[in-house]
Amino acid sequence: MASKSCVTVENVSKSYNKRLVIDQVSLQIPNKSIFGILGPNGSGKSTLLRLIGGVHTPDSGSITKHISALALFPQASLGYLPEEKDMHLDMPVAEQMIYWGAMNGLEEAEALKNATKLLKKFGINHVLEADANDLSKGERQRVRMVAALLHAPQLLLLDEPFVGLDRQGVEQFVAELKARQKKGVTIVLAMRPIPLAEEICSHVAFLNHGQLLLASPLEDFIATYRQPIYELQFGGNMIAFANALWTSADILSQEQDEDKIFTVRIHLRKRYSIAQILPAMIRHLQVHSVKKIDPSLVDLFEIISTPEIDEKRLPKVG
Repeated sequence: MASKSCVTVENVSKSYNKRLVIDQVSLQIPNKSIFGILGPNGSGKSTLLRLIGGVHTPDSGSITKHISALALFPQASLGYLPEEKDMHLDMPVAEQMIYWGAMNGLEEAEALKNATKLLKKFGINHVLEADANDLSKGERQRVRMVAALLHAPQLLLLDEPFVGLDRQGVEQFVAELKARQKKGVTIVLAMRPIPLAEEICSHVAFLNHGQLLLASPLEDFIATYRQPIYELQFGGNMIAFANALWTSADILSQEQDEDKIFTVRIHLRKRYSIAQILPAMIRHLQVHSVKKIDPSLVDLFEIISTPEIDEKRLPKVG
């Protein structure tokens, strides 16, 4: 029976210079999914992607990729776009395409044919004979994406693929990735929890300080956590405010202006409404305004990263 997962990560840990970067991470990446590994800089998402791609090996645990591989070119079923620079700046793009194609079992003519088609699709077919050093940052990123797609891999690992792109470039990449997913390709993105992740991902995993906070289908995650966020402005003190909240909400942020007016953002826990907690606030504080905000993925990441969060509220990892 074919596996429902494209990648299985089991209790994986990795350290560099005695610093633990990935801490006992386990997750399943479903076949034909667009799987977002999300987190801030330094969370371990790029390291996890390198481990999945076989660039580095785990110190402990195991990673299994359920994809076919050619005997002579075992990496040909995998396409990898690293975050760091990987281009020869003084080499023509065409020669680099031939090189990357050969590394994945493509003859020169086929590599150039595929490259030309993809470069044209991304609107930069004119760069084929140019040196990478003469390209703009956005053009280089497009060329790097073409290199990852050149051999039609079954599994795509893309580290911050949208960095350096203008809006048109982002739209082109998103359209291409969704088209590949429909053809059965599994795509893993390492990126920050930006709104684009919500648009493109079918599944998400949140990393922070090398630890997996959760892994879930995006729809399930949003259904669990997309309680409204409220921004309140009031006069008084934070102790009275915290007492009025009690256990009904998590405080996401707070600031005080020169007039000693607080602006605080809270996330209500399930079973509570703003109508239930406002009376206590009005009794002890001078409430100036209450504004409802639909939380973004950045907000939701802050919510699940709150140290005081009840672990029973997290979706099951896996």
